Amino acid sequence: MTEHVKGKAVHIFFEAPNSFYKVLLVKIKEASFQWNEKQITVVGNFADIIEGNEYSFEGRLTKHARYGMQFQAQNYKSETLATTDGVVSYLSSDIFPGIGKKTAEHIVNVLGKNAINVLLSDEDKVETLGLSERQKGVLMQGIIENNGTEQTIIELNNLGFSSRITEDIFSRYQEKSLEVIRKDPYSLATEIRGLGFKRIDKIAQGMGISFDDQKRILGAVLTSLYEECYSNGNTYANDKLLLEKSLQLLEGARSEKVDPEKVADTIIEAGHKRKIVIEGKRIYPKSLYNSEKEIAYDLYRLMNNRDEPIEYDEDEIDRCLEDVQAEFSITYGQDQLQAIKDAIKSPVFLLTGGPGTGKTTILRGITEVYMKLNKIDREDAKGIKLAAPTGRAAQKMANATEMDASTIHHLLGITGGNEISANDLDYLNGTLLIIDESSMVDTELMHMLLSCIPDSMQVIFCGDKNQLPSVGPGRVFADMLESMQIPSKELTHIYRQGDGSSIVKLSRSIVNGEVPSDLLEKTGDRSFIKCSGEQVCSVTRRIVQIVLNKGQSADDIQVLAPMYMGPAGINQLNRTLAPLMNPTRLNAKSVESGENEFHIGDRVLQLQNNPEKNIFNGDIGKIIAINEPQKGRGATMTVRFEGREVELEQADFLNLTLAYCMSIHKSQGSEFSIVILPMVRQYSRMYARNLLYTALTRAKLKLMLIGEPSAYANCIRAEALNRETMLKQQIVFQFTGKKAETNPQEKLVQLEAKNDFADVDPSRGSIQKTILNFDNIEKIDPLIGMEGIDPYQFI
Repeated sequence: MTEHVKGKAVHIFFEAPNSFYKVLLVKIKEASFQWNEKQITVVGNFADIIEGNEYSFEGRLTKHARYGMQFQAQNYKSETLATTDGVVSYLSSDIFPGIGKKTAEHIVNVLGKNAINVLLSDEDKVETLGLSERQKGVLMQGIIENNGTEQTIIELNNLGFSSRITEDIFSRYQEKSLEVIRKDPYSLATEIRGLGFKRIDKIAQGMGISFDDQKRILGAVLTSLYEECYSNGNTYANDKLLLEKSLQLLEGARSEKVDPEKVADTIIEAGHKRKIVIEGKRIYPKSLYNSEKEIAYDLYRLMNNRDEPIEYDEDEIDRCLEDVQAEFSITYGQDQLQAIKDAIKSPVFLLTGGPGTGKTTILRGITEVYMKLNKIDREDAKGIKLAAPTGRAAQKMANATEMDASTIHHLLGITGGNEISANDLDYLNGTLLIIDESSMVDTELMHMLLSCIPDSMQVIFCGDKNQLPSVGPGRVFADMLESMQIPSKELTHIYRQGDGSSIVKLSRSIVNGEVPSDLLEKTGDRSFIKCSGEQVCSVTRRIVQIVLNKGQSADDIQVLAPMYMGPAGINQLNRTLAPLMNPTRLNAKSVESGENEFHIGDRVLQLQNNPEKNIFNGDIGKIIAINEPQKGRGATMTVRFEGREVELEQADFLNLTLAYCMSIHKSQGSEFSIVILPMVRQYSRMYARNLLYTALTRAKLKLMLIGEPSAYANCIRAEALNRETMLKQQIVFQFTGKKAETNPQEKLVQLEAKNDFADVDPSRGSIQKTILNFDNIEKIDPLIGMEGIDPYQFI
């Protein structure tokens, strides 16, 4: 049941910096429920609230675990603006500088006490007021900024959006938010993170949009396509799979059946209107299609468009290598020496290798030899740029080379926002760029990076091709290697770990899909403890306690797991380990955020990129201070990330989680002295050998495997999950003009369907015949559509 309360806003306790969420103290004038106090705390999404003004709120009483009873407002309106005196007082307030009481009274006399709504609905009415140009500008700007926002927020509240979703919608569309929703609510499903199709469909149904409306069908198609790419890592969807998923989404949200042929027609129409790209049986989001093409083009450009070729004397390179080895007491193997030479001489170079093969040592060699060859002092080496996808990986790179390194986002000047245009990027100046942990770079980030590199800059990509691919769409580093168009070197000889090490040997067995006979045996750097999924937490706790008792720092221990939920999931492991690994927790200052409770001293993980604060998805930090809420501001915390202290607002807390246990995906680019890795049947849907390989290669010194032997064996045997991309083919086509063989990763799904979308009739399938692609390049007339055209018409 909806309740209401009316009263004066006495004080604003808290305003979220990144949303419309506010906490108000309201002096009650009337209420529909029994309340024994004169004042009540009201929380919800509000535009600008003016202390001293009167408002009415609709919603319900709720009980907060820490702050007790409060009123959760779902809607509100200003009562001050409901009276003539209130409107006059408002228009003569500081919001409208230059409009005094007499002018405000004149406005109300002309337009009535609904003057604000009149001006919002028809801006031309301001011309009837006889105001100066400056007064007209101040009046309309103040009304639009304050009341336009207020009306928008009220309507978004009525639609039931959360504070974060409301802020995201308003940030994107501003005062046009409601217009966008009324025009096509389904556009939000692919443009607002966290807002799914079913939620939007309920709103659309309330607006009278029928089950087979083309807007609804297109919304389902785009949602399915984006989910297939941005959730599963593909850069396109197979046509039959997309048709099937779209139908499932449409019929799952409402019980009515949708004609498959109508969905197929909508897909083809979307291709005609360039909302998506259709190429043979492949259907792409436009941004991913363009990104793959542009990556291929930029790689070709960097390989072939240099004004001057790279020419170094072989003897001089050898002398520089000898000097570097002597200066830093390094002895390179023959494969490492060759890798350094090849990298130095190539406009673009790819270096790959597993753990212990010396990739990081080679990066040091490349930078040192490059500086010696080009007579560059270390202090003047600003033309050498080093970067990695995460802050932790960049710090590791900086430590290894004794040079500055940054995240790729920071290098490109990406400082925030969901959409990034070419104008937002910083074009690079310099002569050499080295990117580490390249397997973590997704298609769109690689596109942005390459587009900013000048023709004259050498580029070296370093990574491990056997690790998990990027979180975002694509398998860019692997596709670049498999294209065989770019000079590359794979390191196979082990240098880093001693002869007694078994971690590297185990990693090689996993890459080959082999279950080693000594998997369960204890070695000098590895052990195995059998336990069930229900025992994982207790066994992990016991291991951590033993390690701590031996004098090891908690900072050296990292638990990795594939999944968040369940008795052996990341969330439960963090709850179990937090009091043990941060023993001061019980008496330390704390703050709540969602399901998390953070204490000073806690290890935390950043879940989303926040370029403004220079912290990124996967960065690990430690909370060193928590500050209580102040007037007009919520709690803040200071987190130390890799030596940098970052102050986070309360809205930022939602992008943090405890990190005593973290996901294997998030651990990429990091190394830990001791890794504890559970693997049980509960994780079976995540089984993939590259997942296990990535996890165990995070361990520098000790690896402790716990769980079920059969789970490990099945995970080792499970081939890496396929990602469907066309970057390899695009690169080959760009470099050679020839079609490449189908990506070995690509397995087009054949689904039974009454209407075979792939085999549409010629009248509906003309788009397949006239778009140039890999499948028809040799069949389309190069002068298609040019009949009767004289070349001189172009002169």
